[in-house]
Amino acid sequence: MLWQYLEKNWNGAAAAKLYRGPIAKVLRRVAPEKAKYLILEDNDPTGYKSGKGKAAKKELGFKVVNPPRYSPDLNPCGCFLWDNIEARMAKPAPMNKRESLEQFKRRLRKTAMSTSKVWTQTNHW
Repeated sequence: MLWQYLEKNWNGAAAAKLYRGPIAKVLRRVAPEKAKYLILEDNDPTGYKSGKGKAAKKELGFKVVNPPRYSPDLNPCGCFLWDNIEARMAKPAPMNKRESLEQFKRRLRKTAMSTSKVWTQTNHW
């Protein structure tokens, strides 16, 4: 699992940098023997489907699986992942004190990174 904050504007150059940097690094660490990787993406045309983003994916040997739009059964990122994270983030939110941006980011990352553990404990695919 990879967690990466995108601090600046999202565009083709940012997508290419993300593919060549953190995504490639994680995939090579997890499966160094592979020459090509299958990756799941959402339907965001801004960065993923730009010329720069496509060129980076081709260069790195990434084959993309695009889930159908608006299909809860077939799009786990939009319909399971973020709904689950949002629900879990709402529960432990501090009530009487303001949370700094850095505190929120730490809590969000911790929640998101533990999502796969929560999912496997409660669902059996």
